[in-house]
Amino acid sequence: MKRGCACFDTPSCLFKEVLDADNVAICYAADTLQTVTSRNNSKLVLLLDKLASHDVITYNWQSVIAQKHLVISSSGKKLLTQHDMSSTLNRIKDTTPNAIDKQFLAIIDKHITLIKNREVQQRNNKLLRVVLRIVLILNNLNIIKRIYSSTFALRNRLLTEGIPPIVKFNSINQ
Repeated sequence: MKRGCACFDTPSCLFKEVLDADNVAICYAADTLQTVTSRNNSKLVLLLDKLASHDVITYNWQSVIAQKHLVISSSGKKLLTQHDMSSTLNRIKDTTPNAIDKQFLAIIDKHITLIKNREVQQRNNKLLRVVLRIVLILNNLNIIKRIYSSTFALRNRLLTEGIPPIVKFNSINQ
């Protein structure tokens, strides 16, 4: 395996198995995620902690992974426990990151920024759709109100001129 950050610039390099994002999303939605094997426990835990600190994943990720038996240790000998992940995270936070770790953290930050921007864009698009619907509804109501107003104005003019209206009008205020 190549030493350094190059192998860890995509999430699929964190596991020995080849993962497909769409398949993982489907399995997650159906609560049928399969166990995967970590390539590097420290980098995996660091990534998940950063994602949780930016509210991209749930804050109790260690508990979820341990309870659902989702990750096998990089040694391949046992499942990662909450204690293993917590201890690894504490050890990482107690040491000064080297150049490779700093590069890995920069990659994580870049991807988190992309995720957050996509979320904001999706929220803005959703908000824009809601606002457009409201504007269309209000516009339609305004058009309807104008039709009613002009209809009542016409009826009133006909009545004042002594011409009986052909159509029976209902009051808008009823």
